[in-house]
Amino acid sequence: MSKIYQLLYLSQSSETFSMFRLDELLQKSRLNNKALNITGLLIYNAGFFLQFLEGDKSNVQMLYKKIQNDSRHGKVKILYEQKEDKRIFNEWDMAYKNVYDFNPQLSSLITNFIFAKSKKTTLTKKEDIKELFKAIIKEF
Repeated sequence: MSKIYQLLYLSQSSETFSMFRLDELLQKSRLNNKALNITGLLIYNAGFFLQFLEGDKSNVQMLYKKIQNDSRHGKVKILYEQKEDKRIFNEWDMAYKNVYDFNPQLSSLITNFIFAKSKKTTLTKKEDIKELFKAIIKEF
């Protein structure tokens, strides 16, 4: 059995997303992801996307390249990638949470993480990113 490729990236939105525009983006993403057998999670906060994708490595990398070339995304960078035996978001073509949907402590941690990573400051160790992501997953 082949391993599931997982990728976490951060990007800065080139435009402001209203809830309506975000919902449109999510609907389209869910259809595209389903066709590629990709699952994942999208967190949007103050003009930044933090997204986790998982699936076949070639499909995930193809989608990531598409995101890199999408004019709605800027400063796209991979924060974490690995291979695992099973999916985390098996039931979600694309789960979504606004950063404020999490408990206040985790919401603050995610917000600080996003802004720190966008400025290339703290929380750069792979272990820190993995621990943050484990905390996020527990909310599902």
